Amino acid sequence: MKNKIKFLKLVVILFFSFNTHSQVTVSVQNLQYTNNGQPTVYPSNCGNIDLASSISTSLYLSINLSKPNGQVVGLSDLRVYTQKSSSDSRIERSWIQIQESFWSTSEPSTYLTTANFSINSSDFNTSGGTLFVVFKSSGNVEYQTACSFTITKTPPPSFSLSPSTVSLGCGDTSLRTFTITPANIPSGANVTYSWNHPGWTLVSSTATSRTLQPNSTNNLPSNVTVTPSINSVTQATKTCVVSRAPFNTNTLSISGNNYVCDTGIYSINNLPSSVVIQSVTSSNNNIATVSLTGTNEILVTKVSDGIVSISATVQNTCNQIATISKENIQIGIPSNVNDAVISGSSSVCSNQYYTYTITEASHPCITTFNWDVSPNLQIISQNSNSVTVIKNPSDNQNSGYISYTIPNTNVEIRKGVWVGLPENSGLNILKIGSYDFYAGSWTTLKATYSALIYPESGNYNLTYEWIIPNSYVRNYTDTAYKDVNPRSSDQLNIGIRAWNECGCTDWFYKLFDVISAGTGGGGTGGGNVLTPAN
Repeated sequence: MKNKIKFLKLVVILFFSFNTHSQVTVSVQNLQYTNNGQPTVYPSNCGNIDLASSISTSLYLSINLSKPNGQVVGLSDLRVYTQKSSSDSRIERSWIQIQESFWSTSEPSTYLTTANFSINSSDFNTSGGTLFVVFKSSGNVEYQTACSFTITKTPPPSFSLSPSTVSLGCGDTSLRTFTITPANIPSGANVTYSWNHPGWTLVSSTATSRTLQPNSTNNLPSNVTVTPSINSVTQATKTCVVSRAPFNTNTLSISGNNYVCDTGIYSINNLPSSVVIQSVTSSNNNIATVSLTGTNEILVTKVSDGIVSISATVQNTCNQIATISKENIQIGIPSNVNDAVISGSSSVCSNQYYTYTITEASHPCITTFNWDVSPNLQIISQNSNSVTVIKNPSDNQNSGYISYTIPNTNVEIRKGVWVGLPENSGLNILKIGSYDFYAGSWTTLKATYSALIYPESGNYNLTYEWIIPNSYVRNYTDTAYKDVNPRSSDQLNIGIRAWNECGCTDWFYKLFDVISAGTGGGGTGGGNVLTPAN
């Protein structure tokens, strides 16, 4: 048993001694790859494999193995690896099993094999990675290629055309320069360009640029295109899109007054000779109509009072259409004139002059006007804004008015006034809520004044003074009302007189019968002061 152990130790020692002095050499004799159908690339040994962001890159390797003829490696395998970085795990790309009998019997003993596989750009970091080959013997001893292929991700060739868009205004024939800019072109590559620009005149050029001018002021030239080629391989065509700029009417405007009394003339400012007016329109033909009277004149004719906008449709020599407008033109007399107010005293007393003024009735279209007054007034003087009046001594009617009208319109502004002293003939006292007057009960009385009343007259703010004998009295804020409680039955003679700014009437008396055994009057109880009888 001891002799057998000694023999095994000797074999192990001899084996490791033999392997220490023996070596399997692994080398790549040929590598070629193709990116997405592009021409095949043959990098030098341990050179660079450029994936160029390909979706799939196909590789072909021819691998040569060499070892001393007497070295036994047994059943072994050959593996092709890629690695993102030295700290990342190896990724197996190809595996080939090798029998001992595959080796040549020459010295050194060799074996030649090939590997085919694909890798993707997405398999690697931005910085790329490496590719190498490893031979592994049956005793798990690994032998690697002396150097590795570098894997990079160089972006593919690209081209950009500047500008990418051009917008030409009508009549614009200014020069434009177009430049093609290459990127990521392989070193030593032959790059050529094919330009196409119908409707443009070539002014000057370089290897990568063209300075062009539109052939026509009215017709839009075609897009500018350029097709690059790398080593006679056509690349994607680059295009500059040429379009017509919108019709610029910023410098155009319709000039004229903001009002039209009967007719008005408007024109378009800064209208070039190359631009014509096609048509004109009114926003409301029931208020005003419009028409062209010359190459640059718009006639506006009044139909009725109101507000309109007018518009003109213009066309340039490139057949582009645009519309310009003038808004809020007052046609005739504005509606706010109907809201005008005549200001002045609410009373016209005897032998005094009173001046009344019309407000908010001023407008250029108001050139004629009429002042009018009721028969109990006389006009002393007048102008467009005011009228001065005096009481007509031959007419004693109290209710009056002052009127301002505009001929040929429906505008009439009126103010009611009180004229002179109130007359006794208009006074009366009414009993409210009860047919009878009872001693010891409250009854409501109301003073009234009747006169010829115009719709705008109102009650002229008359105040009333009372004489109520032998009674208790409750007063109201409105002096036309009194609550009366007679102290005894009999006849009750009550007097009133009316006051305005001109003075007061004479006393007016009315006799009421007071019943002694009543059950209570119809007074409202709305008074606020209890006053003993006179």
